[in-house]
Amino acid sequence: MLKILGCRGTNSVYGKGFNKYGSYTSSLISVHNDTAILLDMGTGVQSLSSEEINNIREYNIFFSHIHWDHLIGILGFKPIFHNNVKLNFYLSKNYNFSTLEEFLGNIYKPPFFPVSVEVFKAKLSFNILEERKKYIFNGSELTYIDGNHPNTSKIYKLNINGITYIYATDYEHSPSSDEELIAFAKGADFLIYDTTYLPEDYEGKMDGVSKRGWGHSTYVKGCEIAKKANVKNFVLFHHNPEYDDNILEKMHLMSLKKCPNSIIARDSMII
Repeated sequence: MLKILGCRGTNSVYGKGFNKYGSYTSSLISVHNDTAILLDMGTGVQSLSSEEINNIREYNIFFSHIHWDHLIGILGFKPIFHNNVKLNFYLSKNYNFSTLEEFLGNIYKPPFFPVSVEVFKAKLSFNILEERKKYIFNGSELTYIDGNHPNTSKIYKLNINGITYIYATDYEHSPSSDEELIAFAKGADFLIYDTTYLPEDYEGKMDGVSKRGWGHSTYVKGCEIAKKANVKNFVLFHHNPEYDDNILEKMHLMSLKKCPNSIIARDSMII
């Protein structure tokens, strides 16, 4: 199974009107025995319960990219301070970090955070993603391709007990990248896709600001890709923090008209 810890984009949101679909930013987790695969570390990782944390001894952490909303949950991430836990970080070579100290040292440092990497107790490893490599953890297989997003991104395919998930967040549709994504997602059980903008918002018709080139997509384009890839379930993800529950509900209903297999993500959802 795959659990959605957070499904918002850009920043967390709280308060009336934002309770149904969630407040945390992007993070997903799959746990088998005492080993976890984490996709992104948005604020969603803060929703892990003490029981869940206590039962996990190894985290394999893959980032779609390292914009703040997908990374900020690492600040104060409790397992990093436990000496009986191992954290394996996997990062694209495009970011030009060669060591873990170089990567984490840019996050945990004054004046942005009061403690430095010297206080960590967990066993940490740093791995550069190799081109087209397959990773296997307790039988779960993970592969990836490049996405279409500013400062680069990765799209992941995760096969867990015969169920195939495609994690395509922070992705902007384009003719060339869509074809690669369609081929990569062919026949998948779930396509978790970036639906940050309503089509009219993407085009700038709502506020006069076009979102072209910002690295995000719409449910309409996602439905087109889902149909061409013949995926079983299309999951709306990376919810715009400006969209409250009512707007997201309407988006889901419009998506269902185009793709009857549409599901809208929410915090703590298990798929």
